[in-house]
Amino acid sequence: MRAVAADEILGSRKSCPARLIRTVHPKCVSGHTLNKFGRTTGSPRPSNSHFSLALPNAANAWTSSFLRPSHTVFRAVSHQICASTDTTVVNEDDSGLAEKTTWDLKGLKKETGRQVMRQWKRVSKADERVKREEAKIAELLAMDDPPMKAMEEVEDVDQMKVDLAEARERLTELNTLEEGLASIKSTGNPAFPELAQLAIKLGVNDSPPPKQSRGPKKQKQKPTAPRQPFLVYTSADGIQIRVGRGSSDNDKLSCDPQYRDAADWWMHAAGHAGSHVVIRSHDDDLPARFPETMKDAAALAAKNSKAPQRGKAGVSFVRCRQVSKPAGAKPGLVRLSG
Repeated sequence: MRAVAADEILGSRKSCPARLIRTVHPKCVSGHTLNKFGRTTGSPRPSNSHFSLALPNAANAWTSSFLRPSHTVFRAVSHQICASTDTTVVNEDDSGLAEKTTWDLKGLKKETGRQVMRQWKRVSKADERVKREEAKIAELLAMDDPPMKAMEEVEDVDQMKVDLAEARERLTELNTLEEGLASIKSTGNPAFPELAQLAIKLGVNDSPPPKQSRGPKKQKQKPTAPRQPFLVYTSADGIQIRVGRGSSDNDKLSCDPQYRDAADWWMHAAGHAGSHVVIRSHDDDLPARFPETMKDAAALAAKNSKAPQRGKAGVSFVRCRQVSKPAGAKPGLVRLSG
């Protein structure tokens, strides 16, 4: 390997296919990783970046290095790159922005503004998280014997600060891009190519990213049956018993022919407010033929009332045609005749 001067390197770019690859000194990257911009994460960035120029020769390839304090990543086409243990190759952008030749200026401005707002929200949230964790740490340090569980739950504030600094830097670059685009009116402006390169670096396109599909539409549920003013029970004899849900429902159940027949039987807890009960049977000998139905209906009338829930409770028992609603009576109040 031989040393190459800076002017020799710049001169060789025209005659020899080469790629300027960003590398970081091994001492700077030990235990850390590189993000998509070739910068170290998890620790402060090195003050000087190392760059290597890979050039082919008859003996295959050789590499030379020189220090250059810069954050620019040069991307050129190269077919022969020398392998090096301390060299990190920057991958091409998978979004296709690197090959973009035509731009929609209006769309680029709009998408840049959207990215600025999103990044500003990210910075705000990250800043709040850092402050919250720092306050939590200060509170724990002020304790004589802080609980171990609380100490284990504290997040890595140093890493959070690194992430916050990167988020702020991206926001600054996005603001720069937005301000630069605001001052030009067409892509033919001499300043646009530099702004386009900044947009490519930041991953900003001239259209918003495609929306994710929502998946299959939910099937509409079958319409539910209309609400009924009563609950339905079945006695031990297989006879339907209807119990009113509330005061207004009791009026409908007891007086509306839609919900009961005149020959049905009617029950109610005597002397106490409660639900009206209708036994759906026209049998005149119901008490004698179906005593279990009578017991079930009486139990429902007593249970769904304000009668004492222990001992015995009296119930009123008539035909539905004997139940009427007095004019102006409050909901649930009916008159029994016969």
